[in-house]
Amino acid sequence: MSAGQRYEHDHDLFFKELNDTRILLWRMKRLGVPEMNSKRNFLERKLAQLNQLPKGLEAIYQLPLLSASECDELINLADKRSQQVGWSSNRHANFPTHDLAAKEIPGLMPWMVQRLQANLYPLIESSYGLSQADLYIIDIFIVNYEIGSQRELDFHEDTALLTFSCLLNDEKEFQGGGLYLSAIDKNFSLPRGVAIVHAGKWLHRGVPIEAGRRVILVGFIGHRSIEHEALADVD
Repeated sequence: MSAGQRYEHDHDLFFKELNDTRILLWRMKRLGVPEMNSKRNFLERKLAQLNQLPKGLEAIYQLPLLSASECDELINLADKRSQQVGWSSNRHANFPTHDLAAKEIPGLMPWMVQRLQANLYPLIESSYGLSQADLYIIDIFIVNYEIGSQRELDFHEDTALLTFSCLLNDEKEFQGGGLYLSAIDKNFSLPRGVAIVHAGKWLHRGVPIEAGRRVILVGFIGHRSIEHEALADVD
């Protein structure tokens, strides 16, 4: 299945990024910063990666990813595992979530790989021009937002070429929440089982829930032609 709905917007996600990187690099060269300087070296790598990004990577899509029964099964597996080891809160250094990595849940990762290859990868290839054969999973995890615990996530970018997120529990089980993309001022609140797919460079946040519990599946996807770590911001 490769069909997906594209969200239309007029924001050029990478144009300013590319221009800012060029200016910073030009300034460092004018100031005589040596080539071996770590920041200059990073900017050189970043510019190279930005220049080879496929056209249209700023596009945002939604697509059906999981059935209701599959969503229920993922929640059951995560809850069972969390009773044994608890929800992690330190896997992501700068913007941690209360989550469980798919690889820590017995039997889940192989199934998840198969599901992404069947549903998500064809969309990425047809819509973003990235060959399926070179796609790989950086991280997949189940996030638990709950009143009395973590209920939101602040603005951030992901260290990934592409990110997808998918609601797992029923919308009636919580209030509020959603994925907010600041550049286009839009909060995405999709039905369970429907994934939103976007470039990791979109500045986004997890909107606070106001009641109940919201459980989502999040995945970071890379491509072997792009060094996604080099796309990060530099202070």
